[in-house]
Amino acid sequence: MDEKKLDDFNEFVDNLDLDKLKYEISEELGSTLVDKAGRLLDEAERAREIIPPDIAVNFSQDKLKAYLKVVTPGKPIAVTEDDIRNCLKENGIKKGILEKSIEEVLVEQLIGQEVLIAQGIMPEHGKDGFLRSLLEDKKTSPEACVDSTGRVDFKQMRLSNIVEIGESIAEKIPPTKGRSGFDVTGKILPPRPGKEVKLTLTSDIGIMPHNTNLLVALKNGILKRDFTIDELNFINGNVDFSTGNIRYAKSLVVKGDVKTGFSVYCGENVEIRGCVEDAEVVAEGDVVVKQGLIGTNKGLIKGKNVTIGHIKEQRVVASGDIIVGGEVIHGSLEAGGFIKMLGIRGMAIGGTFIAEKGIEVMNVGNAQNIRTFIRVGHNKEIQKLEDELEKKKKNLVKLETALRIFKAAAAVREISEGKKKMMETIQTSKNSLAEEIEKLETKRIETIEDLLRRENPYIKVVQNVFSNTTIQIGHLKKYITTGLVNKRFCYHKNTIFTGI
Repeated sequence: MDEKKLDDFNEFVDNLDLDKLKYEISEELGSTLVDKAGRLLDEAERAREIIPPDIAVNFSQDKLKAYLKVVTPGKPIAVTEDDIRNCLKENGIKKGILEKSIEEVLVEQLIGQEVLIAQGIMPEHGKDGFLRSLLEDKKTSPEACVDSTGRVDFKQMRLSNIVEIGESIAEKIPPTKGRSGFDVTGKILPPRPGKEVKLTLTSDIGIMPHNTNLLVALKNGILKRDFTIDELNFINGNVDFSTGNIRYAKSLVVKGDVKTGFSVYCGENVEIRGCVEDAEVVAEGDVVVKQGLIGTNKGLIKGKNVTIGHIKEQRVVASGDIIVGGEVIHGSLEAGGFIKMLGIRGMAIGGTFIAEKGIEVMNVGNAQNIRTFIRVGHNKEIQKLEDELEKKKKNLVKLETALRIFKAAAAVREISEGKKKMMETIQTSKNSLAEEIEKLETKRIETIEDLLRRENPYIKVVQNVFSNTTIQIGHLKKYITTGLVNKRFCYHKNTIFTGI
C-alpha cells in the first residue's frame, strides 16, 4: 500500500464512529444487533445477552447534595434498589440518603434524569451574645392597661426607657455553641460558635453584685440604645409656686400635678404622674399624663404622642397619636395619626375630635344629644388651605358689600369719577378673588381625596352613636339624627359608607 493510500486509511479509521455504525446497522438489519465487540447478534443471542445498569452520581461542590442519574436501566432485569444502594456506597455516600427519591426512581422508572438522592445538613452556627433590655418587659402599652372589665389602669403607664438608680435595665444573654452539620459522605461540619457580647462599663451602668448577667442603672435618666443614660430631671412634687414655670431641654418626670396657670416646656419627653389643670404642657417628644387634663378651656397639652387618663373642657394636640383611657367631655383633640379612647369609659361627649388616620371610641355623644363633631381625613396641609379659603371668602363678602353700597348710592344720585374708578377696581378685585377661591377649593378637594386614597381613614364606634353627632370624612359630612349602634364609618365612592 503506497504512502497516500495509507494516510487515507488512517484518516478513515480516526473518523470512524462505532456507536453511529452500530446504530445504522441495527436500523438496516432490524432483528439483529451488534454486541460490545462489534459482532452481529441474531434475535436468540440478543435475548440471552445480559446488560448491567449504568448509574451515574454527581456531587454539589460542597458535597451537601448528591444527584443520581440512571443512564441505562439494565437487561434483562431493570435497575434495582440494590443497584442504586451499591452505587451510592461505591461513591462514598453514607448520610442523608433520601428514601423517597430511591422509591421515585424505581417506581417511576426515571431514566436519563438527575434526581436529588442525598442531602446533607449545614451546620447551625452559634448566635452571638447580646444585651436584652428589661425595660421592654416593664413598658406597658395603653391597650394592655385595659382589664377584663374594660377599665383602664393608667397607673401602669410610663414613658419608655425612663430608669432610676438601682433599677435592672438589661440582661446579658450568653452566646450559643451552635449545632454540627454533615455532608453526604458523612463528614462532620462543625459550627462556628457565637461571640460574647462586648460591653464597656461606664459611670451610667454597672453590674448587679449578686448576678453578673444583670446590668443596673447608676443614675436617673433616659436609657439609650448604646446603654448610656441621658440626663433626666425629676420634680418630686407639683409644678406650682414652689417651682415656677418649667423649661427643660431634656426629659422630665413630674411626680405631682401641674397646677393652674403654670407651664412645662420640655425638649424631649415628659411624664406627669398626677393631673394637669388649666396649664400648658408642651414637649418635643411624647407626653404621658397618668391622671387627667381638667379645667375651664385654658389648658393645653401638645406633643408627639399623647397618652392621658381623661379630659374635660381642654385641648390636646399631637403630631402622632392621642390615647385616652377614659371619657372626653367638651374637649378639643387634634391628632396627626389616630385618636383612640380605650375601655368602657372611652366616651366622646361634646367637643371636637379631628384625626388624620382614624378615630376609635366606645360611645359618641350621650342621651341628652349633646352636639359632638368627629372628623377624620384631615391634616395641617388641608387646614392651611381651609384657613386661606375662609380668609378669602371673608374678603369676598367685604368686596360684595362695598359694591352694594356703591350701587345703592348711584341709584340716588350720580357718584363722582373717583368713586366710579374705585367701584371698577372693587369689581375687578371681586372677579379675581372669586377665581382664586375656585382654584383653592379645587386644590383642597384634590388634597383631601389624595389623603383618603392613601390612608383610608375610618371612624369606629363600638357601642352608641347618639343623635346630634356630625361625622365628617374628608370633605363629606353625615349628620346623625337617629341613634346608631356598633358602626364603622369610612369613605367609599364619594360617600360615607356605614358598616359594622
